[in-house]
Amino acid sequence: MGNTEIDASLAGNNSLGGTLPVHRLGFGAMRLTGEGVWGPPKDRKKARSVLRRAVELGMNFIDTADSYEPHVREELIAEALSPYPKDLVIATEGEGNVLVRINGRTVPRHRIFARRLKAV
Repeated sequence: MGNTEIDASLAGNNSLGGTLPVHRLGFGAMRLTGEGVWGPPKDRKKARSVLRRAVELGMNFIDTADSYEPHVREELIAEALSPYPKDLVIATEGEGNVLVRINGRTVPRHRIFARRLKAV
């Protein structure tokens, strides 16, 4: 293979809600957890490594949900990426779609989620 630049920003950008810029290529965190997307992963260290690599490749948008196994993905994200890059955006699903911007503002419904990420 040649010298190919790998950077998620090359896929272009999107604006969530018209105001929150993210790269079109993001990371879906659903498969970070255990078998059948439930429980902790078999290899927690590897799961954290995957998250770090996604950010290294320029992904600044992570999609997650606590509906399969509450807290597991959020804890992995915090362990792997804290302190968070300034442009990192994490979207989570729960009682309606809610966006959380770690180093910016937090949508009110998920203040507990944001505190959980900061605490780890």
